Amino acid sequence: MEKNRNLKKKKHLKLGFIGGGINSTIGKIHYLASKLDDNWKLESGFFSRDQKDNIKSAKEFGVPLNRNYNKFELFLKKEKKLLDAVSLITPPETHFYYLKKLLEKNFFVICDKPLVVSSTEIKKIKKIKNYRNLRITYNYTGYPIVRELKKIISEKKLGKIKKILFEMPQDALTNNSRKKIKIKNWRLKDRHLPNICYDLGSHLFNLANFLLLENPSSVFGNYFNSSGIKNIHDNAMIMLKYKSGINGFLWFGKSAVGYRNGLKLRIFGKKGSLTWHQMKPEEFELSKLDGSIIKYDLSSSNLQKNNKECIRYKLGHPSGFIEAFANSYNDISNYFQSKRTDYTFGVNESEDITFLLEKSFESHKKKAWVNV
Repeated sequence: MEKNRNLKKKKHLKLGFIGGGINSTIGKIHYLASKLDDNWKLESGFFSRDQKDNIKSAKEFGVPLNRNYNKFELFLKKEKKLLDAVSLITPPETHFYYLKKLLEKNFFVICDKPLVVSSTEIKKIKKIKNYRNLRITYNYTGYPIVRELKKIISEKKLGKIKKILFEMPQDALTNNSRKKIKIKNWRLKDRHLPNICYDLGSHLFNLANFLLLENPSSVFGNYFNSSGIKNIHDNAMIMLKYKSGINGFLWFGKSAVGYRNGLKLRIFGKKGSLTWHQMKPEEFELSKLDGSIIKYDLSSSNLQKNNKECIRYKLGHPSGFIEAFANSYNDISNYFQSKRTDYTFGVNESEDITFLLEKSFESHKKKAWVNV
């Protein structure tokens, strides 16, 4: 008992939420992910402009009502010196408004992707003195196997990379899914770019850069609608060319019947290829030139050290989306302590992704290849 009394209590990083209330599905994910490794504690929030939802959210997340704010300006004034970071979890088109005010007040921001909706907004963000005080959550890089793929590629075990095929089909806009889940109104109208760019395309471009450490030099995009919903593009197919000689193809969309989240990565090199499905997150296949196909999982004895730190339980008890998201929050807490950026993403990475998405849509309108 004496030993227990002398244990040093862990110091939590103090977190506030902007958005992410009980009516936000991704808000609940941010909350759970921030808690999983016991590094963060949610202490305050401006969860919703609807005061009833705002209060319900505070009670749901255990936030004291005296630190639950019904006005963003009041949050800025009262919380300035009380928090280590603020999670921004609002619709993408509102990000710039909140980011500008938060950064000008010297808050550190954890922003749900995408950072903002245009490269013009990012240029304005970069003019703010404290613009480096933010990290963006691209949670699929939090999967241990995705990090293992990065290691395999960097160690040249596939030889020179020749091509990639990444896809992220979903069925959110099919009739059956829409009957079961109400789609937020802001998702049903394209603005500067199609909404699928912010929801899905940003993930694929992020994963491609994360694994290859290179951005394409030219793109050819084809955006179209197959759901019948007016005013939106619900699918995109984009061809990529890289200066290093890699060719690529991305497909993402929200009207693919039968796919809840069909994220699939295929990387082809001179010596072999890799395949990973998000729906089977703890395994991948390595195909070799001799025709053999080897299946690997998290029991691999040569798993990189950093991966072992982000695996929470033994094989056969799968980790998934929330755990991967929690790894992102854990990476950001490590960033606070050591400024390690191995698995975190800032303004420059988001600027590259936004620019590539803009160029792909420009290509679609021109019906031609566009240099990046």
